[in-house]
Amino acid sequence: MDFFVDFFHNKVYYILSNTKYIVIRGVLMNEVSKQLKKGVIEILVLKILSLENLYGYQIIQLLDEKSEGTFKMKEGTLYPILYRLEDSKLIESYWEAGTEKRGVPRKYYRITEAGRQQLLDMQQEWYVMADSINLILRMEGV
Repeated sequence: MDFFVDFFHNKVYYILSNTKYIVIRGVLMNEVSKQLKKGVIEILVLKILSLENLYGYQIIQLLDEKSEGTFKMKEGTLYPILYRLEDSKLIESYWEAGTEKRGVPRKYYRITEAGRQQLLDMQQEWYVMADSINLILRMEGV
């Protein structure tokens, strides 16, 4: 039987299946957890872009930093999301010359007015759903 030791929290996790597990902020997360994260990436990208225009790598860095590693992703994961948001007219892109020595142009993304409205709608839905989930998770008997 495989196991994982979390020395920080003084816990031992026994792995009872062939499911892949990763550790994020001291919590053992499986493939189901990764699927849950995929469902919220769009709202997080819209939120970040509502604060500032950014290029892809900056978005990846902010998601990782602000989530304390929970939303660590590769460019190959982010760009299809950006393309989908752009196709839906929720964000738009533009090119800007680089400011470093090389001066390589970068593709920046900004949220549109439709994207801002969608973000508000998604946030309201998120709060209702999270509250409902928490009500059930806090149940103590039926």
